[in-house]
Parts: sequence; C-alpha cells; structure tokens
Amino acid sequence: MKAEKAAVPKAKDDQTASINSSNGALGYVAVLSSQKTRVDALKAFADAQQKHPDVLGTKTPDVQEANLGDKGMWYRAVVGPPGSREAAANLCGQLKSAGYNGCWVSAY
Repeated sequence: MKAEKAAVPKAKDDQTASINSSNGALGYVAVLSSQKTRVDALKAFADAQQKHPDVLGTKTPDVQEANLGDKGMWYRAVVGPPGSREAAANLCGQLKSAGYNGCWVSAY
C-alpha cells in the first residue's frame, strides 16, 4: 500500500510524491477513519459497517498508510477496492445521508 501526502508541506517521500501524480494513483477510495494503528483502523471499519450495514454491509475493508510527517504514520480505514472519484464520493454521500459524517475521498 502506498502512503498518501497529507497537509504536511515539503514531504520528501517517493511514495508520497507518486500517489499525488495522476500516473501513480490507483484510483480513489472513501476514507472512514484515521487511526494510530492498523488494528484500530480495521476496528473502525468494522464498527462503521455494523452501524451502517445498508451502505457498508458488502464492502471490502482496506487500510491505507498515511505518513503525516511530524504527526507520524497513521492508518486510514478505507472502502476498497479503489475506483473512480465519483464512486468514492457517492459512497461518502450515502454514508452522510445515513448519519455518518466522517467520510472523505482520497487518492489510493
């Protein structure tokens, strides 16, 4: 999995640079949560899936690493597999309509 560049200026990570280029992104995902450990990210996905089975019941969990510089490595609970930006935004819209406001779209 690739790290994604967050709002940290002048990150010098080759993976970070490639994910932000149109050639490096594998697609887009809906991000449900950002946690300090991979296990916590998977737990956050499972919790959201239980609370919103109509939207997430058949979705595949994935974890995306995000190097936030001084804040360290964080792990994002994402809905896989990567697809179009529109599909990820649509999923976030469905979750928002269902009462889950923590979703955002990210390049994968």
